[in-house]
Amino acid sequence: MAAGVLVLVVAATALAAATRAGARFSGTTSATPINGFHAPVSFRVSGDGRSLTGFAFSSLGCFGAGGFRPGEDVYAQPFSVIKVGTVKVAANGTVTATGVKFVYAYKGTPNRTTTTVSVSGRFASPGRISGSITFSQSNPTALPTTCGPAHTSFSARAH
Repeated sequence: MAAGVLVLVVAATALAAATRAGARFSGTTSATPINGFHAPVSFRVSGDGRSLTGFAFSSLGCFGAGGFRPGEDVYAQPFSVIKVGTVKVAANGTVTATGVKFVYAYKGTPNRTTTTVSVSGRFASPGRISGSITFSQSNPTALPTTCGPAHTSFSARAH
């Protein structure tokens, strides 16, 4: 019985050390800056520290894009923001989400892009995390209709 309690205490302590429950994190991905703006990543750690909630990152996708106006932060545009949602946090501080689908419908058109995302990473400290994002996209009205997988790394800090 005492050994079982000790295991639970050690696991709870490891999880508490791995994350900062309730903290908001923001950072950037390794995507190329455009007009001086970096592609952001953001999320919040759940109250129990077992998941990242509202995980989102910006990307121009694997289809590509171009023709940006000077001074425009294209990464802040709705078509650039990919919402992953909840990402699990293990007791050792690793984070994973696999095969998460996000659909963006271009306003007023039948054009829809489905992004399938996997996220992995690890907390270096309770206030710092880094990892990688892999994604593929499909769009039934674009040529080509599928692309990827594309890879980007990310790092974020609590604030």
